Amino acid sequence: MKKFKFSKTYWVGKFIFTGQILLIWFLTVLISNSSKVESKQRFISHSIANVKLNPFYFDEKPKLTKEKYNKLKIDMSYKQVVDIIGIEGKETLRAKIKGSKITTYKWQGEDFTFIFCNFKDNKLTSKTQANLN
Repeated sequence: MKKFKFSKTYWVGKFIFTGQILLIWFLTVLISNSSKVESKQRFISHSIANVKLNPFYFDEKPKLTKEKYNKLKIDMSYKQVVDIIGIEGKETLRAKIKGSKITTYKWQGEDFTFIFCNFKDNKLTSKTQANLN
């Protein structure tokens, strides 16, 4: 049996061919990932456009007054409370006790004014205030 001897041009050709395959694979991966990134960016920008922003995230404080606090009545829904105060509260507690949903919200206004409201199954059960004039 005769032993086959590989020439330098054979190895150079193999090297170039392998490099071309790797380059094609790399470009394929790069293009497919960029389309995924664009898809994620479109999803994120669409999601952000549909988000209702809560002023608490931007340090914008609502004007909390004793009058608004006094308008809050037991058995009001969370939506009715939000309509009176003017913005959504920050949820500070959520629990499920004996099948009932218990939620506490906090509103922080200017000059360290606060309103806390407790809800059971979306109905106001108690309210507390601090520093309201």
